[in-house]
Amino acid sequence: MRHSLLRGALACLLLAPVVIAGCVVPPSPGSPGPPVAEVVPAGARALAYGRSAGEVLENPQIRDKVRALERASDGSPFPRPAP
Repeated sequence: MRHSLLRGALACLLLAPVVIAGCVVPPSPGSPGPPVAEVVPAGARALAYGRSAGEVLENPQIRDKVRALERASDGSPFPRPAP
């Protein structure tokens, strides 16, 4: 029992560096680096109703439609009258 425990511990100690080092492959010399991510500024169409979710939901053109959807959330195709 003791020998199998020691063998298991030795195997883990020997395999751990191989497994950890084997996951990373350095790029070949002269290859381009990873692509750079950039944030694209929002256009006029994206900001037509507001800059944040709160502004969009409170926009007069959308506010009534969102409230109608909330009233019809029971699956009914027609909104129920407000109580």
